[in-house]
Amino acid sequence: MNIMKYDKRVILEVMLLMVALLDALYLTYHHYHINIMRPAVKSFCSINSFIDCDSVALSQYSTLMGIPVSSLGIFAYAFVLLSYVFLKNDCGEKIHLCLAGILGLMFIFSMYELWISFFILKSVCLMCCVLYFGITLLFLLFLARLRQVWSKNLVKQIFVVCLFKRKILMKIATFFNIALFLAFGADRAFAQYFEKIHNAEVFQQKQNTDQSFIKNYYALKKEAINLTNSPVMGAIDAPLTIVEFSDFQCPACAQRSLFLKSLLEKHNKKIKIYFKHYPLDQACNSDVKQPFHPFACQAAEAAVCAKEQNRFWEFHEALFRDQRDLSNDYVLTLARNLSLNVFDFTSCLTKRAGKVIALDLAEAQKLGINYTPSLYLEGRKVSDILRSANDFDILINHLLDNAEKKRGDL
Repeated sequence: MNIMKYDKRVILEVMLLMVALLDALYLTYHHYHINIMRPAVKSFCSINSFIDCDSVALSQYSTLMGIPVSSLGIFAYAFVLLSYVFLKNDCGEKIHLCLAGILGLMFIFSMYELWISFFILKSVCLMCCVLYFGITLLFLLFLARLRQVWSKNLVKQIFVVCLFKRKILMKIATFFNIALFLAFGADRAFAQYFEKIHNAEVFQQKQNTDQSFIKNYYALKKEAINLTNSPVMGAIDAPLTIVEFSDFQCPACAQRSLFLKSLLEKHNKKIKIYFKHYPLDQACNSDVKQPFHPFACQAAEAAVCAKEQNRFWEFHEALFRDQRDLSNDYVLTLARNLSLNVFDFTSCLTKRAGKVIALDLAEAQKLGINYTPSLYLEGRKVSDILRSANDFDILINHLLDNAEKKRGDL
C-alpha cells in the first residue's frame, strides 16, 4: 500500500516542508535584495522598529561563514523533503527517527536565531518566524510519530534496514547533491540577479548626465534654514551644505547617518553636514498625535547636552548604535562613559535642552517636515526625490562640478 497516498499526516508534513523551503527561498531573495540594492522603500514585513525583516537581513547574524542562513535553510529543507518523500516507502516509519535528528538540530539552531533576534538585535523577522514555527511543528510531529513506533531495537533496525542498503545510500547521496545544488544555485542566482541590476543602474546613472532627478532637484524650492548653534561635521568652509532632520530612535535614520558619514569621507572638505532634531515623540513634538518613539525626545535632549561639552558626534554615534535602549539610565551611563561632567549634563537636561529641541521642531514645522530622515542639500529637500545612495552621490558630484566651473569663470 502506498503510504504517501493515504496518510493525511504525511501530506501535512510534506506541505509544511514545502512551505518552509519556499520561505527559505524567499528569505535568500530578500537577503540579497536588501544587502545589494539597499532599497529606499521598506519590505512588506518591516512593519515597525520591532517587526523589521530589513534590519535583521542587514545584521551580521543573517550570515554564517559568509553564507546567508536562509541558503543553508534551503539545503536543509530540500534534503529533508526529498529524503522523506522518496525514502518513506523504503524505510517505513523508521524514517522519522533518521529525520527527527536532523530536524532537532534545525530546531535548536532556529531557537538560537530567535534568541538573537529578541535579545541582541531586538528586532524580529516575520518571515523567519514562519520558519521557526514550521520547524517546531515538524519536529513535534516527527517526535509524535516516533513515539508510536519506538522500540529498543529501532536504532539497530534503522541501520540494518535503511542505512546499510546500497540502494538507499545511493538515494541519500543523490538527495544530498540535489539539495546542495538547489541551495547553491538559488543563492548564486539571487546574488547575481541583484548584482546585475545594481551594476546596470550604476552604469546607467554614470552614463546619463541629464537624469530626471537632477532636473527635479532644481525645481525644488530653496529654503532658508536657520543653522545657528546646530552641530556640524566637516569643513566649515566646504562649498556644499547638507542638513539632516533626524530622530535617534528611527532605524532608517541610523542607516542614513552611516551613509552620510561615508559621504563625508568620500568628499573630504567639499561637504559639511548639519544635524537638526526632529524626534517623532509626542512628549515634545506636537505633530506626533500618538505614541511612536517614546525615548526620542529624551535622547535628543541628551545629545544637546553632550554638544554643550563638545561631544555631540560621539554621543550621536552611540545613540544610533544602541537605539533600542535609550532610557534615562542609558543616557546617563553613556555620559559617564564619554567622560562628560555629569552635573553639568543633568543640569542641561532639566534647564536648557528642551528649548533647543523646541527651536529645531519649530524650524521643521516651518519647512513642513513630517518624517525622518529628511535631508536638505543646498537648501532643497532632496529626501523626497532621491531613490538611492547613487543618486545622492551623482547629484553631489554634479553640484561640485558646477561650483568648480563657476570658480573657473571668475
